[in-house]
Amino acid sequence: MLVSKNIKPAIWENKTGKVKVRIVAGISEQEKYGPSGGWYIFGNNRLILGPDHTDKTGWGAKKPIRIPEYHPQFYRFRGFVFLNAEDPRDLPWNTSKTNMDLDSPVYRTVLQQMIVMMRTVIDFLNGLHDESNSFEKGLIKSTPLQKSIDDSTSFELSTVITTKKYVSKDLFLFPEPAKRIAPNKPKPIWLRFEISSKESELIQEYFDNDDLSEIGREIFDYFAMREIGTK
Repeated sequence: MLVSKNIKPAIWENKTGKVKVRIVAGISEQEKYGPSGGWYIFGNNRLILGPDHTDKTGWGAKKPIRIPEYHPQFYRFRGFVFLNAEDPRDLPWNTSKTNMDLDSPVYRTVLQQMIVMMRTVIDFLNGLHDESNSFEKGLIKSTPLQKSIDDSTSFELSTVITTKKYVSKDLFLFPEPAKRIAPNKPKPIWLRFEISSKESELIQEYFDNDDLSEIGREIFDYFAMREIGTK
């Protein structure tokens, strides 16, 4: 997972019933086709599910927080869930131990936390995408999100989990996005003139528009273009 001064994976540790839970969510290096992105769930150190991009792990969720469907913009996403119990029967997996038991109260609790944690990572990845487009258009002067990746180091997951300074409690840590450059717009000036209700009806019918402010703008544009050659 990628770690820097300004980006740190989120970690959440708790106990649900008789199951110890550890969730880690962050980003990894970009891959051309991103086959490794998504969630990985382990039960007593055995991989049960993953990489998963479906609603089983919160993609496309509507609550408690809205999560988009998985798509290429999220190739960097990495989420890991470690479930451990002394009695394997307490783990929220199906009878064949090949998938999650979606009706398990334990897994429902874990899933809600996964959704909350992945939202912050998705916000970062969405911001990274918007930052690139805004910089190309000259709307921002810096790219702090991309810089946080450029300055990062890739560490093994085991190293990240066991090194407190590499993780952020509960939520993914990332820098503030760059502020957009404020456009230099001149202060607007209002022009008003009075017409009769009959004239108003005629002109609204002509423009097929009931919004008098829009009609006034069209009238001005018409005059400016024909009489002074500007708009």
